[in-house]
Amino acid sequence: MTTLQTLRETVDVLMAASRERQEDLARTLRLSQGQISRKQSGASMWTLDDCDKLAAHYGITVAQLLSGPEAALDAATPKLRPLLLRVARRPQ
Repeated sequence: MTTLQTLRETVDVLMAASRERQEDLARTLRLSQGQISRKQSGASMWTLDDCDKLAAHYGITVAQLLSGPEAALDAATPKLRPLLLRVARRPQ
């Protein structure tokens, strides 16, 4: 598995854990939902700047983000609680 594949899988897992939609993540990263979709499908590449923003958003380091879903989720779990609460309160 390549680093980019690992990153895409990690982002998928973190989004699922936090119940975020692509639109939510796009807003946080100041990208469009289409850009997130292209990055996640592999049609476009995540940049180093994107990695910095993703790591900051999930409260983890870039190294943890690139270490794979399990490492990222383990590191992010305590930090995701406020996000999980905010997302849980959002009207569906």
